[in-house]
Amino acid sequence: MKINRTALFAFLTLVTVSIVYLFDYDAEKKQEEKDTAVVLDYDMDQINYFQIIKGESKLALQKNEQGWSLLEPIQDIADNDNVEDFLKKMTTEKQISVVKNTKEDLTEIELKEFGLDKPEAVFVFKNNLGNTRRISVGSVQNYEGDSYLRIDSENRVLLARSVWTSQAKNEMIFYRDKRLFRGNLAHIDNIRIKSLRDDFQMHKIDNVWAGKGEIVPLDQNKVRELLSSIVDAKIEAYLFEGEPSHRVIQEKGLEKEQGIYLELSSSDTSWAAAINLHVQDKTLYALTERPTFLVRLEVGAWEKFGNLEMDGFKDRTTALAFNRKEVSKLYFKENGAEKEISVENGNWSLKKGDTFQLLDQQLVNNTIDQIHEMKISDFIEDESGKTKFSGSNILILKSAADKLLLQLNWGPSFTKTKDGQSQDYYYTRTHQSDVIFAMEKPIIDSLALTKLVEVSGDKQKQGAHVE
Repeated sequence: MKINRTALFAFLTLVTVSIVYLFDYDAEKKQEEKDTAVVLDYDMDQINYFQIIKGESKLALQKNEQGWSLLEPIQDIADNDNVEDFLKKMTTEKQISVVKNTKEDLTEIELKEFGLDKPEAVFVFKNNLGNTRRISVGSVQNYEGDSYLRIDSENRVLLARSVWTSQAKNEMIFYRDKRLFRGNLAHIDNIRIKSLRDDFQMHKIDNVWAGKGEIVPLDQNKVRELLSSIVDAKIEAYLFEGEPSHRVIQEKGLEKEQGIYLELSSSDTSWAAAINLHVQDKTLYALTERPTFLVRLEVGAWEKFGNLEMDGFKDRTTALAFNRKEVSKLYFKENGAEKEISVENGNWSLKKGDTFQLLDQQLVNNTIDQIHEMKISDFIEDESGKTKFSGSNILILKSAADKLLLQLNWGPSFTKTKDGQSQDYYYTRTHQSDVIFAMEKPIIDSLALTKLVEVSGDKQKQGAHVE
C-alpha cells in the first residue's frame, strides 16, 4: 500500500497545530483562572492568627478555644463578630486582574509605581496547617479607587477592590471587645442601680428576681431586658487602660455618688460602672471595675440608664392575668347594681329568673378583651391601701365549670399626684395577690359594666326561654 506523502504531511501538521492550540488554550485558561482567583486562598475557619502592620504599628490577633484575642499592641478580648466579618471579606475577595507580571524580581521603581515600596499596610495570615501568607497593600490606588496588592514576594502586582485599603484603615477598636459588661449574666444574682431618678436593688432567689424590701413581684422579662441592655451598651473608645488618677475621675464626674452607678455581683465576683455625661464636652464617660477601663459610651446610654427606677420593673400583669378563652361567666356588683351573665347556647345572655335574654355579643366580648388587656396603673407605697381599701365593687370571671379566673375588687377612689400631674385612681386588688394597688379611675369606669345588661327591644325579642 502506497501512502500519499502530501496527505500524511497535512495530517501531521493538523495534529501538531491542534496540540499547540490545546496547550496554549489550557495554559491561557489556567492563567485566566489564576488571574481571577481569590487573593487569600485560605479557608476562613482555618485561619488562627493574623497581623496588620501599618508603618511602625502592629496589631496581632490569635484564635483560641474561647474565640479571638488581641495580642498586640495590648492584650484583651477581641470582638468576635467583627473579626469573623473581616476574615470573611478577606477570604472571598477576588483579584480583578494582574497589572504587572515579570520574570525577574520587581524593582524598586516598579514597586514605587504601585505604592508597594512603602505599603499602606501589610496583612499577615497564618492557618492551622502552618502556612503563612503575606499580602502588601499599596499606598497608591488607581483612578477607580481599587487597590494594588502583592502576595508574599511574588513578581506580580494584582489589582483588587478597594476593600483591602479600607480594611487597612480599621483602628484597633474595630477588633476589640466593645461590651460594657463582659461577664456571664447567668451567674449574676444581685443588681444595684443608682439612676438619676432612683436608687434600688434587686436580687435573685431560686432563679426569680425580686426587689430588695419590696413585696410587689417583679416582671422577670423586664429584669432580663435590663441585664441585656447593660451588655448591649457599646464602648465607642477606650480612653485609659487601668485605674485613672483621682483627679481625672473627679474631672469626668465618675465618683460613685455622681451620675449613674451600675453594679452586678454574684457570690464570687462583682462588676461595676460609674457613668456620667460631662457638661462641657457633652461626652458620656464610664469607669468600669473588674476590668478597670475609662471609656467613652454611646450617648444614648445616658437616657437609657438615667431614667431607670424600681417602679418600672414591678409586675403589672400577673395579678390581672387570666385565660381569655375560658371565660364563660361574668358577675359584677357596682354602685348597687348586681348582675350575672353567661354563655347560653353559644351566646352571651342575661339571666332573668328562668329565662335568658340575649345581650350585645360584640359589646360583651369587647369588654372582656378590655379586662384582659388591663395592667396595674401604679403601686401604693404607704399603708393607705390596707386601711382605706374597701373593695365594695366586684368583678368576677369564671369558666363554664365555675373555675375562678379573675376576681377584681375596687374602691374607693382617691387622687394621687405623680411627676407634677394629678390623677384619679381606685384602690384595687385581685384574688391572685394580697397587694393593694392603684388602677386609674378612667380605666375601670370605661368598662361600663352596667351597659352590658342594657338589653334593647330588638335583643329582647330574640331572647330564649330555658326550661
